[in-house]
Amino acid sequence: MGQYKQSHLQYVQWLRNKEKELQLIEQIIQHVENPKLIELKPLEEKLGVPAETLQKLIEKIYGPKTQIKQKLYHWWQEPDGAIRKIDAHYLHKRIKNAMKELGAENPYQLAKKLNVPEGKVNIIRDWMRQSPIVSAKTRVLKRIFNLFGIPLEELEERKAILDRNFPIDLYSPKIVKLYTHALNEGSLAIPKSPTQTSLRYVNQDPVLIRKFIDTVKEAGGWAKILPPQKPGFDVYTDSVTARIINAAGLPYGRKTITDPPLHPAILKNPKLTKHHLHITFLEEGYTTFSYAKDRLQLIIGLVRSKDITDHIPPEILRELLNYKGQK
Repeated sequence: MGQYKQSHLQYVQWLRNKEKELQLIEQIIQHVENPKLIELKPLEEKLGVPAETLQKLIEKIYGPKTQIKQKLYHWWQEPDGAIRKIDAHYLHKRIKNAMKELGAENPYQLAKKLNVPEGKVNIIRDWMRQSPIVSAKTRVLKRIFNLFGIPLEELEERKAILDRNFPIDLYSPKIVKLYTHALNEGSLAIPKSPTQTSLRYVNQDPVLIRKFIDTVKEAGGWAKILPPQKPGFDVYTDSVTARIINAAGLPYGRKTITDPPLHPAILKNPKLTKHHLHITFLEEGYTTFSYAKDRLQLIIGLVRSKDITDHIPPEILRELLNYKGQK
């Protein structure tokens, strides 16, 4: 009977959580004006729900390719398996203080106090042995901080994350400039897992390759040149940089299909507008001379590719498929 009662209580709790989730989904749908580009901050303020929860529900409602406009990218928005390097001095002291407040001297006593399985807090033993840096997965960090009631923002406020300076301002000039490079000659391949993504950049101009690598470093990441397999240079970045650019608005997948937008800051900041045009003409532009009506003309243009498959009449598309692979 005891097991049945516990199972029933768990089911009732699950049912309540689902009802709350459905109510929240209804509220999100009511407040979202443009499903193709959703602004996270106003929703967060109106509904009083953490950005992380909103983002997961928005992707559940509108799909993972929905563009979510946000100002900051926090460490807890990283994938569960992403590893953070934490200042051991801060983390050890914070955990000891939190355990002392709860009257626990070790993880076993802590589990009893919090009424959770010991396996949920055993990682603390491992963390206390690591110094001067603690390697911790995002999922586990969030779980331990939530158990202790420690605000997730505290890691950012204390500058305790050593591998990246969180939160990331997605509207900062360095991120906007990197976004321009990624929009023009970069690509975000759909990852096999959230932690295995990478931003790739291909160009034949070594000066632009150097510019891209420097921009990635300014944004806090790293970029490396792959061994040459064809004319030009192929560069890849760390996975955090790729996820930051995705959070800034560049979707995963082929750009000819996703048709990604400009970064919103480009249209508001004259300096960033000028930089975007300068880099875009270098990466995607061309100039040529033409002679018409007894006059010499200088033509300056830009080239963009877009998938028009869905706009081609079915009968013409069937005819074109007979020449698949040909130009």
